[in-house]
Amino acid sequence: MDRRRVRIGIDLTALLPQWTGIDNYVIGLVRHLARVDERNRYDLFINREDRAIFEGWLPANFRIVPASLRPRPARLLFQQALLPVAATRLDVVH
Repeated sequence: MDRRRVRIGIDLTALLPQWTGIDNYVIGLVRHLARVDERNRYDLFINREDRAIFEGWLPANFRIVPASLRPRPARLLFQQALLPVAATRLDVVH
């Protein structure tokens, strides 16, 4: 069985200042993955303004990739043009 590390990217750039159901879901997903997965590497693509949400509790195999993407056009540009480029270095993007 191949036990290599998987490189996983999670796009969290759509988080809103006032959390909604999907915001709670993705933050919960990251929290639980951080508890149970010490093997794989995670790149979390986030808005710079949301960095404090993730600081202080992520394990070493999680990396924050911050950007200023709060205006919707900037986020759409990131998701349509820049994230696909970053994804070439990843095995899975969620």
